[in-house]
Amino acid sequence: MTALAATASIALLAGCSGSAGAEQPGDGDGLVPVNVGVFAAADNAALYMGVEQGFFEEQGLDVDIQVLDSGPAVTAAVVAGDIDFGYSNTLSLVIASSRGLPITVVSGGVAAGQDVQGGSDANAAVLVPSDSDIVGLESLPGKTIAVNALGNILEVTLKNALEAEGIDTDGVNMVEIPFPEMPAALASGQVDAAFMLEPFVTMSEMQDDARPVAFPYELVTPGFQAGVYFTTMPFLQESEATVTGFQNGLKAAVEYSKENPNAARAVVPTFLSIPEDIVAEMNLPTFITEADPKHIELFVELGQRYDLVEGEVDLETLTAGLSR
Repeated sequence: MTALAATASIALLAGCSGSAGAEQPGDGDGLVPVNVGVFAAADNAALYMGVEQGFFEEQGLDVDIQVLDSGPAVTAAVVAGDIDFGYSNTLSLVIASSRGLPITVVSGGVAAGQDVQGGSDANAAVLVPSDSDIVGLESLPGKTIAVNALGNILEVTLKNALEAEGIDTDGVNMVEIPFPEMPAALASGQVDAAFMLEPFVTMSEMQDDARPVAFPYELVTPGFQAGVYFTTMPFLQESEATVTGFQNGLKAAVEYSKENPNAARAVVPTFLSIPEDIVAEMNLPTFITEADPKHIELFVELGQRYDLVEGEVDLETLTAGLSR
């Protein structure tokens, strides 16, 4: 059983009450304490910018960001009531919904780029060492590829890209390695390829002379809605002012980050141990706050195709937080 399944099952038994349950009293400054779970990636630069620039304080919130290993781990923590909001890939939430868990999306997070060949807006790529004989998707069968979590968005989008080219995915061996450890694993030969997000893509290119060979997100569909912010329905219903404040603060942070990309870059080294020269060269994620239900339905289709969706997905609940 995966960590998501195990923790989610415990949360179901506990009633999925959420960490706050109802509006919480403010702290010493009159702010409502809010915990947000994320995984280590540049995806969350706008969130950190919102804290740094005081956009959440303006909404009466004291936001504390907690870093976990992966989207499934974040989803499990939110469902268990350990944190109030989470940032995860959309597929993790679809899987949770198919298991009867009352997850609801409250904001978009990051979208993929527009070019299947990569480009300045690509935020994820499969990389190999410069001297590798891997030249593209057709070279991956028989190879070992790092993903940050099995049975989730990286594995699914890579399999989708391979199958679209008529390549048998059974010969591709995927192993779990956290994003921050991927560049070293690739450089040392522990894996033949690694499916990374920024800023680790640029780190691997600049420090280890790695090169990209595929962009699976864009191959699913340009503008692929890769990540979203979410909570549980009980928290949404019982802490409406907190949810609205979080949405408003995040929207202001995303707008500021788009208008001030250098500031968004500058915040990355404050939460990731990434040299400034790498941050200066990396592709910034495409930050979004809108979340298209059609993209969520696309994840349902992908989850069903790869036997990750175990039951009916309650799309009404899953998108309820977007209609507020």
